[in-house]
Amino acid sequence: MAELSFIQNIAAMALPLLFGVTFHEVAQGYAALYCGDKTAQRCGRLSFNPLRHIDLIGTIILPILCLMLGGMLFGWARPIPIDSRHFKQWRRDTIIVSLAGPMANFALAIAFALVLKLGVFLSAHPSGASYALQIMGDYGIILNLFLMIFNLIPIPPLNGGRILLVLLPPKLAFHYRRIEAYAMWVVLLLLILGVGRALLIPVQFLRTFILQLVGL
Repeated sequence: MAELSFIQNIAAMALPLLFGVTFHEVAQGYAALYCGDKTAQRCGRLSFNPLRHIDLIGTIILPILCLMLGGMLFGWARPIPIDSRHFKQWRRDTIIVSLAGPMANFALAIAFALVLKLGVFLSAHPSGASYALQIMGDYGIILNLFLMIFNLIPIPPLNGGRILLVLLPPKLAFHYRRIEAYAMWVVLLLLILGVGRALLIPVQFLRTFILQLVGL
């Protein structure tokens, strides 16, 4: 099998990351639009152009640190602007919008499984292209499943935290919402504490399911 250069390997892994974080945010923006909030649309954020969603820490600094430490490329995009005051039914619509991003990542994981299948099919005649597709496909599956599960952790500002906030009694929700002021640090702390490694267990389970789904 043809080997890829260091830059080609990075490109094969960076593309799934850009797709994953971009689709996650855009899916939430479109879900919010469906629920009556046009904030993301007015801000020009309903775009699949990754440049409109780049976050200095989540899309640039953190992935570079991951590379330097030899870990899995990981990151996030700039949060999509959403004003829940425009929702038709606040509780229901908050849940819909919060689930849109993770579900987009699950759909992308299936799409990357098809990319992997194409790479395996082309490997009958080994080339750099077939190898790159396999790397991109497999990494795309793992990354998007990781993004889906990580964002469903019930801690603000993650999607799971937003869902929990609308389900909690008002007094508890008021105090729990205070965590959101330390959003970035909460996410980084979770990663430092090794939550990522624990999440790889359900990620691998779902990866196996998706591979079987597409016939791999």
